[in-house]
Amino acid sequence: MNNHQTQSKRSSFLTLIVTAVFTLSSLEGHSALSPSFEADRLLIEAEDLISQSQFSKAKESLSRSLSLRTDPPPRFYFLQGRVYAALNEPHKALSSYESYIEHAGRSAPEYFETLRLITKLREQTQGPSKTVADDSLKASTAKIKWSNDLDVVDDYYQYLEFLYQTDDTVKAVTQHINNLLEFYGYGETSVVASNKLEGAHRHKISVKLPDTVITTTQNLANTKRLTTNQRFSVYGVDPYLRYECGLENASCQLLNPTDGSTWLEIIDNQPAAEELSRAISSLVRLLQKQS
Repeated sequence: MNNHQTQSKRSSFLTLIVTAVFTLSSLEGHSALSPSFEADRLLIEAEDLISQSQFSKAKESLSRSLSLRTDPPPRFYFLQGRVYAALNEPHKALSSYESYIEHAGRSAPEYFETLRLITKLREQTQGPSKTVADDSLKASTAKIKWSNDLDVVDDYYQYLEFLYQTDDTVKAVTQHINNLLEFYGYGETSVVASNKLEGAHRHKISVKLPDTVITTTQNLANTKRLTTNQRFSVYGVDPYLRYECGLENASCQLLNPTDGSTWLEIIDNQPAAEELSRAISSLVRLLQKQS
């Protein structure tokens, strides 16, 4: 082999290597996302697969997503719960939904929905917290909707008793009301048009048996945090509360059932006002029934 042929082969070989290196470099620049971004992509992929009822594939996508990071976002647990529930793995679904609530908190978009699912799964895996006489609870609580329709008020009481793990119905309903008042309290930084706020305040409800509802209001804008009390008897009161939202000061106001005056105020959130109205209406009806 002469020198010219040897140099020609060497030149061709070098060209081949350079081309391969360039090709690999190009592929590396476009073939893979960083682990955190790929984990997010897999999360979206899993959500799409769930919407198509491809739960086994969605489970694989979630597993791959989890393998790429140790601190998945809260929504990961919600999707994981949906997958486990669809694959008839209630214990795992329950654990995932509980993790979702713990990580996302009350501001989670699916907060109330997830609590209802947790209740249903607990009944499925552990049985209802009451006696056999309450067999209807298992079939009814999962169907309860947050609304002002009080035709299923007895089921609503049972649902809250189960949710707050108490046999004291008044205590369960009161705790639910106060949780809503605290979380959606007026004066949070998330309130729209906050420059129009006259001052943040918080309400709290308590009951003096047999028939008195007491409201404690604390003015948080005042350095001394002044507190005022208001009370009324439920006797002869219309239990169906009314509320108004979308007001100028970015709030929802619940009207006093005794005279229709402004009574409670929370941030401008109609679903929250609707649920709060229902809970208080249920409390009034309960006290009326017991008195």
